[in-house]
Amino acid sequence: MAPASDTWPPRDHAGFIAALERAEAAFSGRVWLGSAQPCSRRPGDPPLRIHARPRFNLLMAGTRRVVSSVCGHRDAHRAEPGDVHLWAAEAYAAEAVTDRFELLGVVFHPRHLRVLWVSSDGRSRPGTTPYFVHTASVAGAALAVMRSLEALAARGDPTQAAPDLLRGLLRLLRAHLLADQQPRRRGAAATWARVRAHLEEHVGEPLDRDDVAAAYGLSASYLSELCRREHGTRGFRGAVEAIRIERAQCLLRRDDLSVKQVAVLCGFASEAYFGRVFKKVVGVSPGRWR
Repeated sequence: MAPASDTWPPRDHAGFIAALERAEAAFSGRVWLGSAQPCSRRPGDPPLRIHARPRFNLLMAGTRRVVSSVCGHRDAHRAEPGDVHLWAAEAYAAEAVTDRFELLGVVFHPRHLRVLWVSSDGRSRPGTTPYFVHTASVAGAALAVMRSLEALAARGDPTQAAPDLLRGLLRLLRAHLLADQQPRRRGAAATWARVRAHLEEHVGEPLDRDDVAAAYGLSASYLSELCRREHGTRGFRGAVEAIRIERAQCLLRRDDLSVKQVAVLCGFASEAYFGRVFKKVVGVSPGRWR
């Protein structure tokens, strides 16, 4: 794995432009797909996660065991450096958290693009990564290519076109980041938009106020005040709970997930605590709401 330095891991637009260039050179041509249909799970499978937004991860170093759903069929394999995992929106994914690896991830949100670098030492679950950038949402050719790839993932279609489309997308994303380096809007509303996107992305994981504040160069007290002012909730904890309940409402519409599974996927410590928070926010229990 690459040693840490003043310029690595990537921390800004320039760093991630270089990371995308490295990723294009490292790409093995293997693309693993993941779709939204539920699949069977086996003892020993990694923790389940459902990715709300379309995304891909390119493994840059190490190996990683991944279980995905391909149109309802369980696909388990160990990824090697240069391999890409591409997931459609709401796709099932179970990714090992005890492997030692580094990866470049790209998440396509309607309001922005999130590019991140994740590194795991193999001893514990990777926490909130401090290495990411948010850009304007993609459009034009980059959006068209991503939609084509997402359609392949949703169908579980192992077409030979996927590697060429992925290579083209990496080049288009580099151009997108170059164009996005222009000065962007500032202020509390813009900061909150980036923080909220971060909380949505990590909704199923422990979220610590100090860690999130540090990732955005904010003080913890200012982050709490930002949550109160921009989200209308009682500080950071209230904003996190509200975002988790919003996500839970989406997942409760699915017939294949139990209330307990939804609680886990939304980051609640127990089904009972999830039920109390859900009823406080929504007015009825999760079971009655669905």
